[in-house]
Amino acid sequence: MRLTPLISATLAIAVASPLFAQEWIEFASREDRFTCNFPTQPKVTETTYRSQHEADLPVRSYSASQGQSRYLVTVIDYTQAQRILTEKAKSCPAGAEPCLGGPGDEGHWKADIRGAIDYASWQLMQRDAKLTLFVWGVVDMVEGRQIQLTNNNEDTFMDIEGVVKEVHLVVPHSWIYMEVKDAKGETQMWALEATGRMGLQRIGVTADYVKPGDSVKARCHHLRDGSNGCLLGFLKAKDGTVKDWDGNNAPAPADF
Repeated sequence: MRLTPLISATLAIAVASPLFAQEWIEFASREDRFTCNFPTQPKVTETTYRSQHEADLPVRSYSASQGQSRYLVTVIDYTQAQRILTEKAKSCPAGAEPCLGGPGDEGHWKADIRGAIDYASWQLMQRDAKLTLFVWGVVDMVEGRQIQLTNNNEDTFMDIEGVVKEVHLVVPHSWIYMEVKDAKGETQMWALEATGRMGLQRIGVTADYVKPGDSVKARCHHLRDGSNGCLLGFLKAKDGTVKDWDGNNAPAPADF
């Protein structure tokens, strides 16, 4: 997902399933001053978001669907934090420092803004999923946190086989697009997400290791939304070798 900000006074949270190789529309928001790729024209909804120091901030969410996949960008307007928390501090009990804040930082509005990304990240981590990646990241010159959550539901663990169409060994995540035949024998395009290029290089994955046209087998965690995508996992290459594309260099399972 491409996210380009034109102003830095907001917090944008982007949540998406894997992007398949195809033409999307480039959506531009005049109100929140950003551009972003979506599969269709997004639906815009307005609500509020309670910050770490309990300021109820205005929110606009931009969402779109494609099949069973859902794509969401949430923009939280922190330009209101100083006014809201300064006003709130006026009604705090005497001596209640966690509520009052300090001179020039009434209601802790500065801490609220500075900690906005970490607080939003923490809330995402409360989902019923295993945290498998939490790092600093930058995409299109936008800094933020890169978070990967793996579904805890063991029923989503699966093996699939198919023919590789595209391989993208990139940062922060690598992707393999492969054609997989379903129960009816019809070909479906699947997106397999792996760790970044440098992590794969450390375990011996190079540009020549897996190439378009290769027949491969993957063991991965199916996405919670049921779409044609999963998180690697092990991958058996054309030459029969098996590597852990999650970057942990774990030994291959005996039944794979």
